Amino acid sequence: MLGSGRGGSLRRRVALPLQHGVFLAGACWVLLSLSLLCVGLCHQGTEGRPGLKAGGKCIDRERKALLAVRADVWDAPFSSWEKINGDDCCLWEGVECDNQTGHVIKLDLRRPRPSVNDDYSYYDDEPVGYSEVSPSLLNLTRLRYLDLSMNYFGGAPVPSFVGSLVNLEYLNLSCAEFGGTLPPQLGGLHHLHSLDLSRNYMLKVENLHWLSHLSHLQYLHMSRVDLSAATDWLHVINGLPSLSVVRLFGCELQTLPTTLPHVNFTSLSTLDLSRNFYDNSTCWPLWLFNITTLAELDLRYNDGLRGPIPDEFEKMKHLEVLKLTGGFGINGDVTPPSLWTLHNLKELDLYGIRLPEHMEKLSNLRTLASR
Repeated sequence: MLGSGRGGSLRRRVALPLQHGVFLAGACWVLLSLSLLCVGLCHQGTEGRPGLKAGGKCIDRERKALLAVRADVWDAPFSSWEKINGDDCCLWEGVECDNQTGHVIKLDLRRPRPSVNDDYSYYDDEPVGYSEVSPSLLNLTRLRYLDLSMNYFGGAPVPSFVGSLVNLEYLNLSCAEFGGTLPPQLGGLHHLHSLDLSRNYMLKVENLHWLSHLSHLQYLHMSRVDLSAATDWLHVINGLPSLSVVRLFGCELQTLPTTLPHVNFTSLSTLDLSRNFYDNSTCWPLWLFNITTLAELDLRYNDGLRGPIPDEFEKMKHLEVLKLTGGFGINGDVTPPSLWTLHNLKELDLYGIRLPEHMEKLSNLRTLASR
């Protein structure tokens, strides 16, 4: 019994270290598996975040299309794409790919330049080369964001095939020296949220009917584009209830309609109609004061606006920026007390117009331009 007991004890003492060894080995394997899983999840989480570029190779046809597009842009930014990141176009500067499919969804070829003055050319010297919009863009079938602004297209028209990039949500062709008549095919960009065609001084528009098809549009900037023939401008933009920002300064708009049967601007926060309306018969449009969502209103240098400043301004309780400078038809000697009921005003531009009394009530005012 004693021998048997000792033997059993010995066997148990020998077996225990073996069991511990198996346990430790199993624990190490579990820890290693968990570590690998964590690395995988972390890597997957990084790739899945919006705005980060996929690490895999992009689609070869789209890589070639990108190179063709850049080749047609004179003195293009990011001219060393391949030298820095090789053939993986998803890693190229200004390019973004869909994390799941690898398709190119963003192309930003905006040319870096100093800030643009509204009244003057943005080119210090005449460029020595001209850019073209390459039809290879059509091979980027999933493109949602396109920016070709600040490049020099030498008065060439905007190609009608741009309207075939049907997945675009953002299009910026501003300050790019486009000319001719804007193609109505842009009305095919049904998903567009933001459209900037501003400061193309040689560009003109015959009518804005095509714009009525862009039902998701929130941001419209066409300042310095010739809209003198677009007599339907107000009717069209009033039919786009999603619009939040409309900038149409210096568009050679001839008249400001004084009546509008139904005001449909339910989301509009910024309206810039400065430097227009030279018709001396233009009166203050009372429909304007029914846009109670406005936070910024710019009516500077509109010689056609006649008569005293209306009391109806008191309806615009959300107004933060109001600019009326240079309206030479405005009776500047009579300023209604309704202006000092706009307690949210932060910027007031009334140069050449008599200031209202009790200005101290505008407690949020930060900027004031007056005579």
